[in-house]
Amino acid sequence: MNKKILENITQYPIWIYTGVLLGLVAAQIWIQTPPYICSYKAALPWFLTLGGIAGLSIALSRYRIAGVSTLRYLSYIIIRYTAAYFIVFSAYAKLDDSYFQTSLQTLDLPIIELEAWQLAYSFFDHSYAYQAAIGAIELLGAILLLSRYTAMLGSSLLTIILVNAIMINYSFELNGEIWAWSMLSLASYPLLINYAKLYNFFILNANTSTTVYPLFNH
Repeated sequence: MNKKILENITQYPIWIYTGVLLGLVAAQIWIQTPPYICSYKAALPWFLTLGGIAGLSIALSRYRIAGVSTLRYLSYIIIRYTAAYFIVFSAYAKLDDSYFQTSLQTLDLPIIELEAWQLAYSFFDHSYAYQAAIGAIELLGAILLLSRYTAMLGSSLLTIILVNAIMINYSFELNGEIWAWSMLSLASYPLLINYAKLYNFFILNANTSTTVYPLFNH
């Protein structure tokens, strides 16, 4: 098979995933905008499907400027900034000590009568230092996502934090796993689209190429 054709084919999954994430961005905006026609869970599959179709269409179009797809570059910016925007709110709530709130009614109950999510909230609400540390790391990761030079570092920090959040949600039945998966998908995007560079650097101990950005390559 022609090498050029093979390279184009290998880009299709990346483009489809990019489109899916843009659909996720649209879904996040949808749930924040009146008149709230349907729930996030109901709208999410449609946005993801349409995004995937759009991503495949972009891949097939092969519209390129200066050797780098302008649409892919703009997508990269949109996804990074959306992830940073929503994660900042989560970080602020933890730093403000308002993320995990335990009611007085819960404190009056015997431990054996508490639900799993109540145990988790009581545990995390007990230590502000823990909340503040998680919030500070989230805030730092979100800030690092804003720059293309530090995006992969921010993505690495947030990926670790969000994987932990997903495990906690499933383990203690907090019902926030959809949000956590959504943020993980967005925040880990810089790592996923640069997987080849990471593999060459960490596994093969080889040199990596420099990314050329449209409008910023001079």
